[in-house]
Amino acid sequence: MAHARFAPSKSNIWLACSGSVNMSDDHDLSSGSTAPAREGTAAHWVAEKCLVKNKRASEYLGYIINVENDKICCDQEMVDGVQLYVDEVTSHEKVKTHKWIEQRVAPAVAPDLLFGTADYILLNRIQSTLVVADLKYGRNVVVEAVDNPQLMLYGLGAIYLAAESFGIGMDLIDASFTVSLGIIQPRAYHPNGPIRYWDVPAKDLLLWEKEIVTAAVESAAAKVRTLVPGDHCRYCPNLGTCPSYANMMCELAKVDFDIPVLPDPKDMSDKDLHKVLQLSSVILAWKDRIAHHIQKRMEKGGLNPHYKLVRKRTKRRWKPDAAAELSRLIGDEAYKDQELITIAAAEKVIEKEAIVDLWDRPQGAVTLALADDKRPALPGKAVDDFKD
Repeated sequence: MAHARFAPSKSNIWLACSGSVNMSDDHDLSSGSTAPAREGTAAHWVAEKCLVKNKRASEYLGYIINVENDKICCDQEMVDGVQLYVDEVTSHEKVKTHKWIEQRVAPAVAPDLLFGTADYILLNRIQSTLVVADLKYGRNVVVEAVDNPQLMLYGLGAIYLAAESFGIGMDLIDASFTVSLGIIQPRAYHPNGPIRYWDVPAKDLLLWEKEIVTAAVESAAAKVRTLVPGDHCRYCPNLGTCPSYANMMCELAKVDFDIPVLPDPKDMSDKDLHKVLQLSSVILAWKDRIAHHIQKRMEKGGLNPHYKLVRKRTKRRWKPDAAAELSRLIGDEAYKDQELITIAAAEKVIEKEAIVDLWDRPQGAVTLALADDKRPALPGKAVDDFKD
């Protein structure tokens, strides 16, 4: 599948720094997806199957999904998260509504360069509403629905999709339609819960497209290389080569420590405290990018005397058919609060050897570790073989 030059998932970067698009054009930045991204892809696959085939997510418990040669198991956590999403989006479906699942959408500006795949779109012509819902399976970064540029671009795409599919006039949409942009993020804590919506008038999205999105796309198309560093740099593929980011790092590092050790925070000015916190966030982002670079280089056969490739540690899990056998062995004690007890809890009730065949340990993803890590090293060029 072709990749969008202006990907909605990277819109927080190129809307703030259109020069990043042209920088990316100059370098081969393809380095494969991350383990959390592959896990998210697996969750989306299960969600799509549930919506298309009208199935419960539990029907895919224990199913192995191959994502870029990484075998990902649909465990109970994934089942619960996907079912939350499926129940939410299907709750909007009425008799006279139309839905699209995993639908390619594009705004009017540069549709061949700016496009993406919306997880779920629902059109309710009677209520003059469009619902655009996005499943976010990650747990580490909380995603907001309000002012989310990726969702807003999907919302724009949904507007044009509905207009074209049903012959709805753009004047009517501009005047009366509301777009409800939703984030369903089952594994990350948010004070408003895992389901969050932002209702925005269609006319506001269309105005945003005209004034903001078009300007960013036209700037990049004109090969204008204005690089604007900021918080968005953390996720930019150009992080390690951007001169503006490097300059920002140097400026942030200009904290005057007159003593040869790091100062006590209570002895620092508010200005220097602020600089240190700014510096820490960008250094951590840079550190992550460096680790990713080293890992990818070693996976291709490169050597580094300080590091090695290992498997991430994983937790034990019950096999899909364990419940019946465990219930036979220990009766009602197999369950607590209507859920199967943990393996560790079961081993306190019955001999470990009696249940050793009822659980397994999933293969961990490949990761980078220090050379003296106790885990066995993986040979770089054999990583793909280990994944098969």
